[in-house]
Amino acid sequence: MTDDVVLDIRDLRTHFRTDDAVIRAVDGVDLTVRRGRTLCVVGESGCGKSAMARSVLRLVDPPGEVVGGRVLLYPPDDSPDTEPADLAALRPNGKEIRSVRGRDVAMIFQEPMSSLSLVHTVGNQIGESLRVHTGISRKEARARSVELLERVRVPGPERVVDSYPFQLSGGMRQRVMIAMALACDPRVLIADEPTTALDVTTQAQILDLLADLRRNIGMGVLFITHDMGVVAEIADEVAVMYLGTVVEQGPVDEIFHDPRHPYTRALLEAVPNFGAADRARLTTIQGSVPAPGTELPGCVFHPRCPEAVEGLCDTTTPRTTVPAPERKVRCLLREDTADREETADVR
Repeated sequence: MTDDVVLDIRDLRTHFRTDDAVIRAVDGVDLTVRRGRTLCVVGESGCGKSAMARSVLRLVDPPGEVVGGRVLLYPPDDSPDTEPADLAALRPNGKEIRSVRGRDVAMIFQEPMSSLSLVHTVGNQIGESLRVHTGISRKEARARSVELLERVRVPGPERVVDSYPFQLSGGMRQRVMIAMALACDPRVLIADEPTTALDVTTQAQILDLLADLRRNIGMGVLFITHDMGVVAEIADEVAVMYLGTVVEQGPVDEIFHDPRHPYTRALLEAVPNFGAADRARLTTIQGSVPAPGTELPGCVFHPRCPEAVEGLCDTTTPRTTVPAPERKVRCLLREDTADREETADVR
């Protein structure tokens, strides 16, 4: 493992058990987050991106459960510990995982209005993490909260620190969420679609802010989104998820200019083209993400894939291959025929 790796997700599996079916929301995900770099996880709604992000910090609510895999958090360079901690092995409400949340790994949730308490001031909410993890006094926590608000470019931080979330705009609330996440200088920041509900101007400001903070602090960022435009702007690496699995992964430039998986190509083709002819119809991906709990033989994307081969893609599960350095793809059409016959898992 290289020295710059801070978080290594291996074969992560999160299931939701219902009376009718077992929903495999996360089905064998492998991801690596590196110091000072941004890994974007992209895919349609319902592909398991948020469930994967919450699984890292053991924040999956019942009936959801992490049933397999490892989430390895590597110690900082100045730590006496030499072995990584496996977050997936910790109890969801235990002392050990609570010591990690906010201190080593922080998360910006998708909707700040539902994630922030409406009956506590901004300063109290930012200061809570500081007091829990550092043991500083309330006065010191308030002063630190003002510094954090100023750091995320909130105008009038001395006033905002005593305000309530409902008194702030959407962009300001999102900045407060970022300030909370950065309170203890985490080594990994998980951002779950932090710009979805914002206008384009505020979205650009938030993305610039996150990029600056990443460079200045040197933290690794796991950024969840469905917006390929955002991916192009901030990502160093991209992982494309579909139905709980990562179907393609690689450096952002290679993913955009040489996509190997049909789903990745379909996502890129669906991005609006401002140079298109008048009245040109937007490209869409045929079909829709299968309903939760649907069991599909073969490749999970084959019912919607324009390149699917009958008798192959609907019967044989693809394995992860490495077609080029730093590239991974799960597609039977990209596998070597001899290797496919020898190692493919036929259901």
